[in-house]
Amino acid sequence: MRTALAQRDIGRVYELLTAAGISQHGIARLTRQSQSEVSEILSGRQVKQVDVLERICDGLGAERGWMRLADDSGCSAYARGDEAVWEAVTEEMKRRVVLALALYGGLGSAGAG
Repeated sequence: MRTALAQRDIGRVYELLTAAGISQHGIARLTRQSQSEVSEILSGRQVKQVDVLERICDGLGAERGWMRLADDSGCSAYARGDEAVWEAVTEEMKRRVVLALALYGGLGSAGAG
């Protein structure tokens, strides 16, 4: 996951998320995109706008430095070429995604009743 983020390969990031069981609709809610935008990205559309990349990082609970969008410790690890740092999805990132999906799911079902 981190390698895909470091390469700003959002299509790959979304592939990994869908393979982990997160729907396109779930990704869209987390990243404040439409489901059709997520589908386009999965089909090969490149994401280059900084504000969209920042929203994706924020929505997934990933540090912006992982995409070299901010000067933080993640960025310096990338500059060192420490590939082991980029390969693993952190437990914190998993926790944030699960909590965000649960929150969005709970809000959606509360409005439906």
